[in-house]
Amino acid sequence: MSWQGTDWQYDPDISEIAIPINITDNYVFNIEDVYTVFHNGDVTTMYLCTPVMDIPVLGAFAYTTDIISIEIPISVISIGDFSFYRSNLQVAKISPFLNYTDGTFPQLTFIIYWDITDLSCVLTKTEYEVGEAFDYSTCTVTVTAYDGTEYETGVVTDYEVVDFDTSQAGEIPLKIKYNGTIYTTDQTISIVLYPDVFNKDITTILYQNNTIDESTGQIGGSTTSKICSSESIQIPKSKYKYIMLNGLLQNTNALNSEIFFYDENNTYLGYKSWYPNSSNIVYAPIPDNTKSFKILLNSFSNEDFTSSDLSSVTVTFAISANDILLTNYTWTQNTGNDSTGAMDTYANNRIACQNYISIPTGSRKISITASTTSNVSCKNFGYWYTNSSYITYWDWVSSGTQVNINSSATRLRIGLCRNDNAPITPSDLSYCIIRFT
Repeated sequence: MSWQGTDWQYDPDISEIAIPINITDNYVFNIEDVYTVFHNGDVTTMYLCTPVMDIPVLGAFAYTTDIISIEIPISVISIGDFSFYRSNLQVAKISPFLNYTDGTFPQLTFIIYWDITDLSCVLTKTEYEVGEAFDYSTCTVTVTAYDGTEYETGVVTDYEVVDFDTSQAGEIPLKIKYNGTIYTTDQTISIVLYPDVFNKDITTILYQNNTIDESTGQIGGSTTSKICSSESIQIPKSKYKYIMLNGLLQNTNALNSEIFFYDENNTYLGYKSWYPNSSNIVYAPIPDNTKSFKILLNSFSNEDFTSSDLSSVTVTFAISANDILLTNYTWTQNTGNDSTGAMDTYANNRIACQNYISIPTGSRKISITASTTSNVSCKNFGYWYTNSSYITYWDWVSSGTQVNINSSATRLRIGLCRNDNAPITPSDLSYCIIRFT
């Protein structure tokens, strides 16, 4: 089919009424200038629709029982309902981004597209968690088509993402199936495995000597004893429900902090104070719909300082308030003294955490999961303490095993050993998580 006058657009507010072409008093179009249908080598002119309010509208091919196939140029961007009502149309060659409805073509019409010369996509999300399905709302697919005369580019939605395997961490190319053809795009998807507890070092982000207003969440007046993050820190995954900050100055003084939460539109949701010397505070809950946060830090001793005085600032995200990531705690190659609870004897096949870990109120059991960088699981032992003295110990158990908490204990320390008893150093530790239940 050849088509002239390609500024055809369908107005849904205009009703289509089929009128035979043999009406002599047709003042709407010059038929031969508008379209011509080729059928079995013969030129067959069809018919138009009545104009409404003197607005000319290209009409339907309704009741055209002799029409078998039609080719619509790519410059035609819209066709109305019932355009081929009760016709015998079998094949329609159309633009990939032509706007039409379920009622435009007969049910058994085979739809094919003009030649696709290019397909590309833009992603707003390139990172997925292991096992996560593709989010079509984050992908915009654009194709370029050619009908032998001109090229046209537009956005399409009837595509399928294929070979999207998120069963294991790594990187995969994004493949899109469109019109029966699979295209490998230039987009790469990262598949990541987020642990139950996730640490992020935020020491080197941008800080400034200002405060943050607790009522508005806005960065305010300058100060010499506080610094705040001038850039937002993203929550890495919506499954994380708790957050903790741990900051130190280079003089080893601890830092108090306030965490200011914001949604995806940067609307302020509230704040949470964090004091490192508070007892039995593990994580601050993250408000629902939080996408990012900013922090305000001040010295525990109220001394003046700037961002250059920072030694470290770490944010910890967790699924549960009762999970603690111990990986970045202080580990040394030691074994323990079962009589005194001291960890002061060197052992090349054991490492011990030198920090005391507070037991959250109401906890009855613990389980410790640990592994080396070479994916060797670690068994664990530990010691129970009151606030001031050693009580007793628990003997070696395998990774993930639940241990009853001593009823008098308020603190604990742990040690690790590879399951195969091979030598281990602190740098060999990949992760260590303690869960209180």
